[in-house]
Amino acid sequence: MNKLSAVIIAYNEAKHIERCLQSLVPVADEILVVINNNTTDNTAEICSRYNAKIINKDFQGYGAQKHFAANSAAHDLILSIDADEAIDERLIDEFKEVKNNLIADAYTISIVNFYCGRWMRFGGINSTKRLRIFNRTKGNWNNSKVHEQIVLLPDSKTIHLTGAIRHIAFESKEEHINKLANYTLLSATSLSQKSMVHLVMKLLFSSPLKFIVSYFVKLGFLEGKQGFQFAWLKSYETWMKYSNAIKMKRNS
Repeated sequence: MNKLSAVIIAYNEAKHIERCLQSLVPVADEILVVINNNTTDNTAEICSRYNAKIINKDFQGYGAQKHFAANSAAHDLILSIDADEAIDERLIDEFKEVKNNLIADAYTISIVNFYCGRWMRFGGINSTKRLRIFNRTKGNWNNSKVHEQIVLLPDSKTIHLTGAIRHIAFESKEEHINKLANYTLLSATSLSQKSMVHLVMKLLFSSPLKFIVSYFVKLGFLEGKQGFQFAWLKSYETWMKYSNAIKMKRNS
């Protein structure tokens, strides 16, 4: 049987991480948690209750942190999962099958998101295929500060599993806005390398387009006030990251 390492990066995740750890117990042969050195809550204490291996590390960006976590695991078969996520019963059964019969180099999983009191189906918030399980001899996370991805070798075989990861995305509007503040600054740092014309055009056109796609094209209006709020904040996020990138470019 193949052994599975579940790896998590965490920063002040005491509110959600126990739910994640509980879901991993039936399938993970190792749970590894890389905790940001700036963490101030009892995330580490909760992880220790589940015999997780804990590493403290300065945060260098999402991609680099996840890459480090995967490389620090004991086993080559890696499940990369966030602290505010949990695997459902169907996925637990599929993971057991994967461990018994490893027929692919990587596996994609659907993500279902809880947003401000509602499990969302529309608006583009859910992902139908997100690469989360991989053989690290065939690939790993890139080093992008945001929009990080698992990059596989060209000959790698990928299969989609039918279970889901259930993600607590945001529990309030304020939480969403606060996260955007940090996220848009990280995005702006890399975007500021683009030309000023590119940045201005993106600022003017991408922001309203984000709202239109989320609310109308992807049927966000069917989700009531949560659908409108999510679409508006996606638009606001786009506006802020390009606005910040323009400011950084001017200052440089």
